Amino acid sequence: MSDQSETMEKSEKKTEVLEVRLPHETKKAFMDACKDKGKTASGILRTAIDGFLATGTVGPNKTRLRDASFAMTGILVGAFAYSTASTFILSPDATANPLAQQYFAQVDENGDRRVSRKEFVAAIVARGTASSDDIQPDETALRTTGVALVIQRTHSAQLREIGRLDGCFKTLAEMGDTERGREFYSLDADGDNQLSFTEFAESSRIPSVKALDQAFREKDLNSDRLLSRQEAAENIEAWMEANASPKNDWTSSKYLGVPENCKSGGAEAGAGELYIKFEQLKRRIDTLSVEAQPLVDGLTDERFAGLDANNDKHLSFKEFIRWYL
Repeated sequence: MSDQSETMEKSEKKTEVLEVRLPHETKKAFMDACKDKGKTASGILRTAIDGFLATGTVGPNKTRLRDASFAMTGILVGAFAYSTASTFILSPDATANPLAQQYFAQVDENGDRRVSRKEFVAAIVARGTASSDDIQPDETALRTTGVALVIQRTHSAQLREIGRLDGCFKTLAEMGDTERGREFYSLDADGDNQLSFTEFAESSRIPSVKALDQAFREKDLNSDRLLSRQEAAENIEAWMEANASPKNDWTSSKYLGVPENCKSGGAEAGAGELYIKFEQLKRRIDTLSVEAQPLVDGLTDERFAGLDANNDKHLSFKEFIRWYL
């Protein structure tokens, strides 16, 4: 093998995803066995596949291919031997994300290693939606979690006068819940109304490892893989500009006009914009100190100390990503 070929082989990226359907109890037994042996599930399956490809042949000698097929089947059947349908998806980039692991543990309130729709929605609602008054002087934004309806101030006043403002907010909240439900079911690959960690880790709400590492490196000015208190400081103005507008980059859906329950019957009833927001997990910004004094760096000393688990006055990468939770 040439040096060039050897280099290409070593650098070959594992980017493809293989979906294997198997019983839930079988999957659990397999994963437990992997843990006991100090192996990864994807590593064992890749070894089995490599062995199958190395042994099998395509052509006149089909016996070797058949035997290799039986060998491959034996490896898998030996581990997969029970009976209720489940899905096991090999997606190493997502499941290896340390933020995904920590976020899953936080969202899984009852500790059953499954996230229900109620737990999923509750986690999103608990975070709230960052929004500023980045709207026109004659406009106002009616906001519920994940939804912003931008309308004329006079329109809002009319809704209040005729007693429809509460009904409007209820409609907006229901629209937000519908959107979050749609997101949950899009992740629920096996349709069991629960998210396994593998399914949960595929959520685009969770920044990729690459994005997390880039954010860390941008702060790590001296490249020592540790953030001092000064390096960790957040630029409040830049954060607000990037994250705190109802019209930011993470708006997933946009509807021109307003819902029927938010119309007043006046001339401005159909004028406005409804934004249903989709936001990734972000570092949480602080604008006030614990003494309610304005901050200049977006990070209280108390929050920094809370992230600094080993009290060394610096944040490692592992500590840094806790800032997103």
